[in-house]
Amino acid sequence: MSDRQGKFTQVWRFYLLSMLILIGVMLGWLYYQYDSQLRQAELTANSHFAMIRSSIRNMLQDGRFEYIETFIDEWARFHTQTLNLRVTSQNGFVHGEFLKPWSTDQAIHFEEIIRYGYRGQAELEFDFDTSDIMRGLLVNGLTTLAVLLILAVIGYILANRTIRLLQLSGQLNRRNHQLQQEHALLQSMIDNLPDLIYFKDAEGRYRGYNKVFLEFHDFGDTVINGKTDSELFDSAGAKNRAKQDKKVIKSRQAVHKHVPIRDASGQMMMMDTTLTPYFDDKGGLLGMIGICRDMTRLYEYQAELEKLAYHDPLTGLPNRLYLRERMQQDMSKARRHNRKMAICNIDLDGFKPINDHYGHETGDLVLQTLANRLSGLLRQEDTAARWGGDEFTVLLNDIQPDKQDMMQILTRIQEAFRTPIEVGNIDV
Repeated sequence: MSDRQGKFTQVWRFYLLSMLILIGVMLGWLYYQYDSQLRQAELTANSHFAMIRSSIRNMLQDGRFEYIETFIDEWARFHTQTLNLRVTSQNGFVHGEFLKPWSTDQAIHFEEIIRYGYRGQAELEFDFDTSDIMRGLLVNGLTTLAVLLILAVIGYILANRTIRLLQLSGQLNRRNHQLQQEHALLQSMIDNLPDLIYFKDAEGRYRGYNKVFLEFHDFGDTVINGKTDSELFDSAGAKNRAKQDKKVIKSRQAVHKHVPIRDASGQMMMMDTTLTPYFDDKGGLLGMIGICRDMTRLYEYQAELEKLAYHDPLTGLPNRLYLRERMQQDMSKARRHNRKMAICNIDLDGFKPINDHYGHETGDLVLQTLANRLSGLLRQEDTAARWGGDEFTVLLNDIQPDKQDMMQILTRIQEAFRTPIEVGNIDV
C-alpha cells in the first residue's frame, strides 16, 4: 500500500513540477516578448522624433512657419503619435501653437527646445503611442494563459490517467501473483499425484503436464508445451493417440479404456486411460485432459488370481472349475456345428502307496510328470484337467462317428501312463 501511495505522490509531484516549469517558461517568454517589443518601440520612437525634430528645425531656420502646420497635419494623418509645438519669438511673441491632444498614457515621451537663431525658440513635445504594443502583449498573455490552462487540464487528466493505470497495474500485478500462486499450487498438486496427467488444446498440442508424465516418457529437459504427439512419439504411438483425441473431440464426451503404453525403457505397461474434454463458459471446446493410471500390477494380480482360480497349483493344468466352464462352451459349440465330443476320466491305480512309501514330494513329482505327458499327447482343441487327487479328466472335441480318433487318443494316454516314471533313483 505504501509503495503504491509513493508512486501516486511521485505522479502528482511530477505534475506540479511540470506546471511550475511550464509557467516559468511562459512568463520568461512573455517578458522576452515585452522587452524586445519595448526596445523596438524605443528605437522607432527615437527615429521618428529625430526626423520630426530635424524637419521642424529646418523649417524654423528658413522662416517657413506656414509649412509647419501642414507638416504636422500630414503627420497626424498617417500616425497616431501625439505631436505638440509652440513657437515663440525672442521677446515672447507667440508665432503659433500646433497642438494635437490625442495623447495617451501608454506612450514614450520626448521634449526638446529648438532654437532658431536670434529670432526665438520652439517647444517640441512628442508622445510615441505604445498602446498597440500593450494590446499585443495582453493578447499574447491571454493566449499564454489559455494555453497554460489547457495544458494544466491535460496534465491533470494525464496525471489521473497515470494514477488509474498505476492502480490497474497494481491490481493486475496482485492478480498475476495470485494466479501464479494458484498455478504453482495446482502444479504441485498434480505433480504429487501418482497418475500421468497432461493437458492438450483442441489442436492436440500439449499445454500442461505433471512430473510423472515427464518421468514416464523420460522427456527430461525437452520442451513439451506447444508440441504434438507426432513431434514427441514414434509414428505408431502418435497415430493411436491422435485417434483417441479425435474421438474425444468429435463426441465431446469422455473416453475411458485400458490401453497398453510403452514407457521410456521400452517396457509395455497396461494403463487405465481417461480422456475428458473441457470447455469455456460459452461451451466452446478448449481441449482435453488426459489421466493415465498404471494398472500393470493389477492386471498381473488378476491374471495370477485367475490362474489360481482356474488352474491346479501343483500340475498347472486347468482345475475342476475351469473344466466345468469349458465343458459348457465345448458342448454348445458341438451342438451348433453338429459335432461329437467325448469326456474321459482317468483314475490312477496304486497312487496312494507311492505317497505312503516314498513320501508326498515323490507323489507330487509323479503327478506333475503325468500332467506334462498328458498335455503333450492332446490336440490343440482338446483339454486336460486335474479333477482332484489322482484323477484327471480329458475333453476330446470333434470326434469322428466311428470313434477311431477317440480310441487312438485313449490308447496313447494309457501307454504314456504305463511308462515308468523316474523320480531320482526310483522308477515308479
